[in-house]
Amino acid sequence: MKILFLADASSIHTQQWIRYFLQKKYEVEVISFLPARIDGAKVHWINVGEVSPYKTNFKYILKLPKVIKIKLKSKPDILIAHYATSYGLITSLISFKFILAVHGTDIKVTPKKNILFYFFTRFVLKRADLIFSVAQHMSDDIIRMGIPSDKIFTIQYGIDETKFFRDKKDKYQYHCISTRSLRKNSNVDKIIKAISILKSQNKNIKLLVV
Repeated sequence: MKILFLADASSIHTQQWIRYFLQKKYEVEVISFLPARIDGAKVHWINVGEVSPYKTNFKYILKLPKVIKIKLKSKPDILIAHYATSYGLITSLISFKFILAVHGTDIKVTPKKNILFYFFTRFVLKRADLIFSVAQHMSDDIIRMGIPSDKIFTIQYGIDETKFFRDKKDKYQYHCISTRSLRKNSNVDKIIKAISILKSQNKNIKLLVV
């Protein structure tokens, strides 16, 4: 069976998904607007110029004919798009059947910018056959957009507690760990401010930024 991803090949989330399916002996190809190499998968890099997480990147729509050409040649059994308002939008324009994985900003931030972004996001969500959400509060937002809950699958990000051991001599009762990338849209500064407020009330809290 062949899976075609429309996703940022340089993203750790995309790579984790792809490694899983490669281990299951699926054939995997990726259409990406950013260059990256993933061992075992065929990456089709479509150069759309600079892609920034801080501004709108609608220029990839101009590459729609190239995306369609790759899809027709690939002949995938399953289409999986990551991020609703970029790769998800492209996928919704070329196929009536696909799986969508949403990751945060595409649900919590982008649809709230203006009515146009809200329309695009809702359009993509309605077109998807199955939606993977990484947090319950995101799933709740998706449902509020009129999307049936039975096509939303929530996989909460977090730590496997069976593999997490704490030193009994540790003086801190609560450990908060941030593994978010250190860039503007990750809002690590807000995490630090929030922990500082909590720490003023409870000294047994420790924040670790990785």
